[in-house]
Amino acid sequence: MRRGGTGVLLAVRSAMTILSRISYTAFLIAVVIARPATAQTTSSVVSGTVSLPSPDGQSVVVPGVTLTLTCDSGEPRNELSNEQGQFRFTDVPAGSCSIVADLQGFRSAVKTIMVKPDETTDVVLRLDLDALHEEVSVTAAGTEPSPIAAHVERMTATVMQTAPIASERFQDALPLIPGVVRGPDGLLNINGTRSNQSALMFNSADGTDPVTGEDAIELPIDAVSAVQVRGFAFAPEFGLSAGAVTTVETQRAGDTWHATVNDLEPRLRRRAGEFRGIESWTPRFTTGGPIVSGRVSILESVQYEYSQTRVFGVPPFESDTKLQSFESYSRVDWSATAKNLFTGSVMVSPRKTTFAGLNTFNPQAVTPDIENHNVLASVSDQIVVGDTGVLENRLSVKQFDSTIHPSQGAGPMVLAPDVNSGSYFNDQDRTSRRVEWLTTYAFTPLGPEHLVKAGTGVTYEMFDGISRSRPVDIVRESGTLSQEITFVGNGLLTRNRTALRGFAQDSWTVSPRLSVQYGARYDYDSFSGDVNLAPRVSFTAVASEDGRTVVRGGAGVFYDPIPLNVASFDQMQERAMTQFTPDGVTPTGPTVLMRNVVASAIHTPRSVNWNVELDREWIKNLFVRVGYQQRDNRFESVLDPASVGGDSILLLRTDGRSRYREAQITGRYQFHGTDQIVGSYTRSSAVGNLNDFNSYFGNVENPVIRFDARGPLPWDAPDRYLFWSSVTLPRGFSVFPLLDVRTGFPLSLVDEDRNFVGARNQAGRYPTFVSLDMQVSKRLRIFDHTATVGLKVFNITNHFNPRDYQGNLASADFGGFANSVGRTFRGKWVFEF
Repeated sequence: MRRGGTGVLLAVRSAMTILSRISYTAFLIAVVIARPATAQTTSSVVSGTVSLPSPDGQSVVVPGVTLTLTCDSGEPRNELSNEQGQFRFTDVPAGSCSIVADLQGFRSAVKTIMVKPDETTDVVLRLDLDALHEEVSVTAAGTEPSPIAAHVERMTATVMQTAPIASERFQDALPLIPGVVRGPDGLLNINGTRSNQSALMFNSADGTDPVTGEDAIELPIDAVSAVQVRGFAFAPEFGLSAGAVTTVETQRAGDTWHATVNDLEPRLRRRAGEFRGIESWTPRFTTGGPIVSGRVSILESVQYEYSQTRVFGVPPFESDTKLQSFESYSRVDWSATAKNLFTGSVMVSPRKTTFAGLNTFNPQAVTPDIENHNVLASVSDQIVVGDTGVLENRLSVKQFDSTIHPSQGAGPMVLAPDVNSGSYFNDQDRTSRRVEWLTTYAFTPLGPEHLVKAGTGVTYEMFDGISRSRPVDIVRESGTLSQEITFVGNGLLTRNRTALRGFAQDSWTVSPRLSVQYGARYDYDSFSGDVNLAPRVSFTAVASEDGRTVVRGGAGVFYDPIPLNVASFDQMQERAMTQFTPDGVTPTGPTVLMRNVVASAIHTPRSVNWNVELDREWIKNLFVRVGYQQRDNRFESVLDPASVGGDSILLLRTDGRSRYREAQITGRYQFHGTDQIVGSYTRSSAVGNLNDFNSYFGNVENPVIRFDARGPLPWDAPDRYLFWSSVTLPRGFSVFPLLDVRTGFPLSLVDEDRNFVGARNQAGRYPTFVSLDMQVSKRLRIFDHTATVGLKVFNITNHFNPRDYQGNLASADFGGFANSVGRTFRGKWVFEF
């Protein structure tokens, strides 16, 4: 079997050769196309100021605001406002342009202007109050803020629209961030966390499933303005995770009505040389504008998805996982006064997955269907108090209903060494709700050097439902029955929880070259009864006279809430197991009942995290970051079969541990405004207990539970190289190449009775993963409206990237890899009016 080091290096070398050829070709195209464009440049100028309203009714100029200017050519340009709040764009083409002013913590200002040839157009932009998020910037005295001043990985709408991502979901763009890996189960692991250990915030509301803790947001991608990923969110205002927090920011309607229509054309399904139905159709529509100019605006975005994703290596007309979903997002913003902003939003997203978990060893007959109904509504009221205070109240209500049942039939599930058969064994039907209230107050009691923020809130969660299972048979290679697992109990589940939370933090600008943020957070969970205090501190310091070197670090304690499925373990059905002799008929002994037993002490999972990194702008617009981070998790929920006093039990313990270490170097070069080239190398290690609760009692349950062990976690990838570039070319063209190379995930071996053989996740690894993808698009005018057409190509080199491995020693195909997706093409179409 192939292992990491040499394979990764060889793969990187060959892929980089191909990427360099593509980049060279793109450069030649850019030169050829650019030549006639230079003659059209005019000396027009767009200049102006950016300001904020002050309590006395006057305006206060704002430095460090990002200005984005987009004209008919479709090529955005960026500038920062100076210390007087002024900005200036030169050599602007004549015609219609839009300019956007963005500053975190404030509502963006957008204006449409008409630029005349060889004239200066003056623009005055005013930022209004919005949700306050403190990202402290430290710069050398007399220097302007640089892009390295705040370390928050931010995935903008522009990148999500131009990157070659497989489906129209913001989650699919997150692996462009070096610390984010999609594991073998298809779920995202952020900076080494398990998929249900990272928080997902949607307009500051918790967007996770209350039962499993997994991501539970399905949002039209056109409604997303940006996604922020904090691998270590040291600010005490962030909780509900092992330290990693993903924040989804949504679009607001502008000062004029605008609409976009996307991907109206379906893609036909081709299998075995024949066209059979539709493979994918993802139409989207978004519109928004003012109801009362300057006061009330509304935005509506809807998206429908019908897609069939192929699994290679199974019969062609039985090879698809089918997805049907509809997402709707509505938002209204009301500026009641200059000091009061009200925002309300509603997201509705029914979703059905047919043949979930389909792969080489689980054909359609043994897979489940999953139906989710998701509603999340939130309101917020933000008020300026006095000269410097901001009071914010937020209320959100989430309902997440899930139904899981066999795709075909209702008989026993048969686990065989080669391919499983029968029907999926489990039925679930559950309803869950979450109600959250949060009040925060931010102010500067000791002057502008101290920005203090405090908050408190309460959360109520509940769920009820059923989870019932049918027999599971484990058979030998000869076809005889080796073991039968049946389930005892009514499977009725119900649980509720009340949680109290609060925090206080101070962002202290010690000097123009040093800032420190410190504070603490408390969390109370009625299920465990724990009152958890989490102190945290972080700093940012300018370490060079020229202001181009920044050192950043932090340390803190984090507590991850216990999911409701863990809290209801004692209500779940219990397993009864019968072993059989080689004839498959005669039991080897009596049936053994494994009682569900909860360890006497249940603790809230805790994580101790720290990191340090150095950022340096080596030359103008070339930024290099070197960093190290470590996360140590304790009190994780794990399952372990055991024997107590001669009785067999399935023990739920909360003494699981995991550890993640990462060293990373990243380089980023910016040019032509928003264009950039990004390259990174990540060396990491993720180890921990392997019987985590959700691996067996998540949405798709696993009937076979063996003894717990420690080893590399399933998504452990010691070496990863990631390169991507976003380049805009003249005449509306843009190119986005992406190269992802990483060590394959770890493997385990089992015998025909599904017992692990040797150390778990240490029997080798999948082959090195290499994928070179690209999207090429062009903006053009059709019937006086802007349109974008494009082409996505995935796995350009047709590299073998298997997703399935036969690790059963009794199988005739033992050691074989399967289910690699080859070179794939996808089209893109966007129409704006």
